[in-house]
Amino acid sequence: MANDKKIWAKSSNKKNESGISLYQHIDDILTNLKKIKTFINNDKLYQLIKISVLLHDLGKALPYFQIRSLGNKKYLPFEITSNIPHSIFSLFLIDKAKLKEAIKNISIENSEEYTQYVLSAVAFHHWRNNFSDVIRYSNDDLDNLLNSELPMKIEENLRNDLSEILNGYADLIQFDNKMAKEILNGAAIQNYAVPPYNLYWLPKRIEFEKTKIDDWIKISGFLMRCDHFASFCEEEENNQFEIEIKGESYSNIKQKMVKQFKLKNENEIWQVDLIEKEKLHDKNVVLIAPTGSGKTEFSYIWSQGEKTFYTLPLRSAVNQIFKRSQDLFNDEGFERAGLLHSDADVYLLGDGNESENLQSYSLSRQLSYPFMVSTGDQFFPYALKPPSYEKIYATFSYSRLVIDEVQAYDPKAAAIIVKYLEDIHRMGGKFLLITATLPKFISEELKSRIKKQNTEQNDFEEIDFYVKGNYSNITKHKIHFELIENKVHNEKPVFSYERLINEIIDKAKENNGQRVLVVVNTVKLAVDTFNKIKEKTDDSFFIELLHSRLTFDLRKKKENRIGNEFHNPKPTAENKPKIVIATQVVEASLDLDADILFTEFAPIDSLVQRMGRVLRRYKNESYPSLENPNVFITIFENGVESAGNAVYSKDLIEISLRLFTNRQADLLSNKWINKGNYNFKDWRSKKTTGEFFSVIKNLPESDFLLSEIRKKELVEELYNPDYFAPTNSYISNFYQTLDILDAGFMAERKDEAHRIFREISSISVIPLFKLDQLEEAIKVFFAGLSNTNNIYTRFKMEILNKFVTNVFFPRWKFDEIRFRSDIKLEYWIEEKQNSFKDISISRIKKYLKNIFIVKTDYNEETGIMEYEFPDFNSFL
Repeated sequence: MANDKKIWAKSSNKKNESGISLYQHIDDILTNLKKIKTFINNDKLYQLIKISVLLHDLGKALPYFQIRSLGNKKYLPFEITSNIPHSIFSLFLIDKAKLKEAIKNISIENSEEYTQYVLSAVAFHHWRNNFSDVIRYSNDDLDNLLNSELPMKIEENLRNDLSEILNGYADLIQFDNKMAKEILNGAAIQNYAVPPYNLYWLPKRIEFEKTKIDDWIKISGFLMRCDHFASFCEEEENNQFEIEIKGESYSNIKQKMVKQFKLKNENEIWQVDLIEKEKLHDKNVVLIAPTGSGKTEFSYIWSQGEKTFYTLPLRSAVNQIFKRSQDLFNDEGFERAGLLHSDADVYLLGDGNESENLQSYSLSRQLSYPFMVSTGDQFFPYALKPPSYEKIYATFSYSRLVIDEVQAYDPKAAAIIVKYLEDIHRMGGKFLLITATLPKFISEELKSRIKKQNTEQNDFEEIDFYVKGNYSNITKHKIHFELIENKVHNEKPVFSYERLINEIIDKAKENNGQRVLVVVNTVKLAVDTFNKIKEKTDDSFFIELLHSRLTFDLRKKKENRIGNEFHNPKPTAENKPKIVIATQVVEASLDLDADILFTEFAPIDSLVQRMGRVLRRYKNESYPSLENPNVFITIFENGVESAGNAVYSKDLIEISLRLFTNRQADLLSNKWINKGNYNFKDWRSKKTTGEFFSVIKNLPESDFLLSEIRKKELVEELYNPDYFAPTNSYISNFYQTLDILDAGFMAERKDEAHRIFREISSISVIPLFKLDQLEEAIKVFFAGLSNTNNIYTRFKMEILNKFVTNVFFPRWKFDEIRFRSDIKLEYWIEEKQNSFKDISISRIKKYLKNIFIVKTDYNEETGIMEYEFPDFNSFL
């Protein structure tokens, strides 16, 4: 029946073939809607979404859209002058009074409001950046169309094509003459459908009750979800894909874990025992447990096989958890785990099986897998309500969300996450927050926001596994402070640390070879340390360097090498000296097991993360012998860090110093000091660091044991809100962001929401001396193309990942370079276009957008350390 229809919804992928009919497209959407009906869990809401599906694309019958946009050249009437966004034109083809009556017949009170929700969902399911102007101001194309006979012919085409599938709602198709006359007389389209986005329309949205706005979000969101998935299946010419792939059963998850960990039965799995004893299956949970204790496995059990999104801050950590999730959830020939982050397509493609892995990536983008592993920036920015946020919120309304390593996000991002949790909890979703340490300001804010409906009771269980897991007496780390004297010359620290280099090498030699992890705060110090150690060692050592200023390919190779040599757990028979020098990227990205840690001073929570890579093999037991220190913390006398105060928040560094200074004796004697004994207001003076050094210098026996529970308590103390100034401080950024979000802030575009969430302080660069190699690589790439499927993914994999590196660049200085086209690759491509014959210059420019050219000494071992921008045209 769908094949004889005149109106197309999609153009054909093949020449001289008919496109997908509007009838077929609506039918495909309805099929997917039926498949997720149980998740909507509200028959009245389901009926409203169904009506929205039936009406959402009526505007596609506009001749301009059919003939010019879709290539439906046989379409009549043939008129291609009036170009109106199809979703907005749909409003003119709906009988509003009959729609209101139909909604009233579903037994819905406030049918006026719900009519508005349906009309809004129809009009704005494809929001474009120019919509604000379209719905606020007059439009000559629209006026000409409304003054013509064309709308009546469009209505006739719709009735002929869609009467059967509308099934009882055919009379809703009616050109709205009243609305047309009012628009011609100066009324604005915004009066007929309230936009769900943009602060401009906030006063209109406030008129609706909050609980009903959740219904509005679901009507729009489920329409978008089913529409996008139907389009995906139509483009792939495969209607066998499932919009929601069935998850693994709870009993099978437990049995697989028993087999994976070689246990006798599920009673030996502490995660199962805790969840079942505390009845946590269907509760929101905050689990605070030590690093390496099995928090990820807890999330697997808590998920119960229901739809779950597992989020982490870093891509490399996401890739690791994805591998573990594949092992648990996937069976031969059946995938249940999906991966989603900015380079997920490249990561999946790197495993071979191009067609299968890219299909897996596409299904991940459609949110179809029952267990999705992703970076937080794929979802949390939607708390800023950019266009299409409803699709994400509707999906999370029946899903479970796991947030791992929440403490790794900056205060602004943490505030956005808290708001996201509040929203999805209100929508009906569940969450599990797992962390080794939970800052007090986040914990308190969750308690104030996550409440049981119509009560003041918290609607989440906070589980302290340090207590329940009997971690109070477990100690793996003995701390020693190393003082390094340094001077400041030309505003840069100058110091010598030969003694420390020798000590690192000696520790690696001990006990027939040990694993030594060295973590510093800057790329410069990491490279310097690596070079000095390389000079003093031979091939009997394994030595590797890891930091952020490496190409994707190089970093992946280094991570694989480190993962192989420092894999967890360390074998008992290993006897090779190994040293890894890294920056903060190692804190949460790799599952390493080291014997010794040398670390530059950092905020206490970062130090705890770094310590978590030492003796990781001892999951829930103390190290049998801690006579000598295994954690060495270096302090630079001038500025504490090697880069002064350039890396971490001054607040966090100085509070950490103060806590160590005043608790040094207490840690030794197992007592706490009275907070009232010192004045927190003097932290910004040199007195703090002076006190710290005097304590360390005057305590020869300053080595001390740091238990797992003490680490947790120190982190809790670090983020005590009482220690921070009410404005212009680390924590005040958290509260200010929440205030803005509570006031109704909405990002106008998705990229704006992502920029606010991530606070990017880096740029993508390519070394000047690599431009000739890049030119040749681009030519070879396009010459070898056999088809254009997934071309950008392959370009990223074969070109960008081999040549482009991200480097730190202060956000406040970005305006100095953003308009300098001469240092951008796009400009270089324009100047070189004669070299790229038979290659689309516009395509290459698009692929190389916002990549800067820099002068730097880059090599494959150390990456980029320092760089500068070249003079105008110096690279031509």
